Amino acid sequence: DSARERDLIINSLASRMGARVNGEVIRSEDCVSLAVRALHLTGQSISREENRDAIIRRSMTTGDFPSLLGAAVGRVLHQAYSESPAALKAVSRMTNLPDFREKRVVRLGAAPSLDKVNEHGEFKHGIVSDTSNTWLLATYGRIVSLTRQAMVNDDLSGFADLITKFGQAASRREADEL
Repeated sequence: DSARERDLIINSLASRMGARVNGEVIRSEDCVSLAVRALHLTGQSISREENRDAIIRRSMTTGDFPSLLGAAVGRVLHQAYSESPAALKAVSRMTNLPDFREKRVVRLGAAPSLDKVNEHGEFKHGIVSDTSNTWLLATYGRIVSLTRQAMVNDDLSGFADLITKFGQAASRREADEL
């Protein structure tokens, strides 16, 4: 089953990068072996003459491996982001915007203070004010390249730490903006 095999590869990559994974994982295979499995998914075979570098190069250009690796990285990022929640999220509300134009929000202010009313006294009028805030969407990001040599050397633990730190950085940025 190709869907099951794809999930297995994604889970294995995510696990190698330090994510907690629900589901089956292959712990005995390195990044190159997982790339071979991804090539087999697309019906490609590997010859005995192909070295680790050639396998990674081919898997990154002709197979599903880049998308499988991207899905694994996404899981690690999401997990790190979720585990570093901004404290202000607890008192904020999520809103979706359709575009990047400035959004103005008008909110009803506080109710006026209540005055004591005597037995035959009268109620006095109070004023309710409103407040207005503006905000807009912005895009934040950075690009980090995963080199072919690093994949051949299967040095994912350093990248896993970096990916986790990017998830935490996204959470910090969100807190700064809030």
